[in-house]
Amino acid sequence: MTNKLEYYVVVKRKPRKTWAAHSGTWKVAFADFAVAMMAFFLLMWILNRATAPEIKAISEYFIHPAAHAKSVAQEITITATTPKTKAEKLAAQELDKLTQLKQLLENKIEQTEPLKNYKDQIYLDISNEGLRVQIFDNDKRAMFPRSSARMNGYAVALLANLVPVINQVDNRISITGHTDAMPFQKSDEYTNWELSTDRANAARYALIAGGLAENKIARIVGLAS
Repeated sequence: MTNKLEYYVVVKRKPRKTWAAHSGTWKVAFADFAVAMMAFFLLMWILNRATAPEIKAISEYFIHPAAHAKSVAQEITITATTPKTKAEKLAAQELDKLTQLKQLLENKIEQTEPLKNYKDQIYLDISNEGLRVQIFDNDKRAMFPRSSARMNGYAVALLANLVPVINQVDNRISITGHTDAMPFQKSDEYTNWELSTDRANAARYALIAGGLAENKIARIVGLAS
């Protein structure tokens, strides 16, 4: 009988490396996750506190960031001011009047065709100063041409349609004009200060032409760019 020699080759595989409990890799991943969640909740908090125009502006910035950088932040704010009083009872009555006025304006916007067509450009809220009506631009309709205080026709009609409701209350109003941050290239004397003030004054003229009594207007204000 022939003796046979048998050879066996044993291949030993090294076990795969696993993360040890003391490895810092998981800490880096967790830190990235924590930062992302913090940023997310911060964004949710900002959006929750933002007004409708601010949310719209944020949305438009992310859709067209380049265009937004040069967009015209033209806006008119009309505020039915709250008279200064120390009596809580009178203050409560005034708040009730402003709430009713807000409801009247909202109904007017929904029921009047010219206003209904532009309701996405009108925002109503009650602030510490009183009932605030903000009218702002969108991509297709601007209240004013760029660098101009001459109000577009649709904006004049829009303000005129608000007058009958504003006339129903005793509150005086203030008008605030806004503009963008683009400087005038060929003028050192006429700046965005003058432009925003002129726009507020143009809104005053439009309201008076629409039937608002002149003594209903307490002040006009032009804001910085």
